[in-house]
Amino acid sequence: MAGTFDRADEVKAFDEMKIGVKGLVDAGITKIPRIFHNPQATVTNPKPPSTLTIPTIDLRGGVFESTVTRKEVTKKVKDAMEKFGFFQAINHGFLSRSWRR
Repeated sequence: MAGTFDRADEVKAFDEMKIGVKGLVDAGITKIPRIFHNPQATVTNPKPPSTLTIPTIDLRGGVFESTVTRKEVTKKVKDAMEKFGFFQAINHGFLSRSWRR
């Protein structure tokens, strides 16, 4: 029956059910429906690229005392949040609870 698969019709039927993927999971499906298959997608390298680096922002050195330094750090934070959504702050002067014990 693979030759009679009409993806558009199945997507439309799925949308009309209005249950979404959570509804499928709640119903106990055991196989991913064909409408979610992408035969053109291939994974050539399942490992994430190792070139990704987490933006690191150094908060040492008068961040709060110097207007120039504060503006530079603010720009770095803004850039990191816009490009990555997160960053690592170093030399912030705070220790996590696990380190203080």
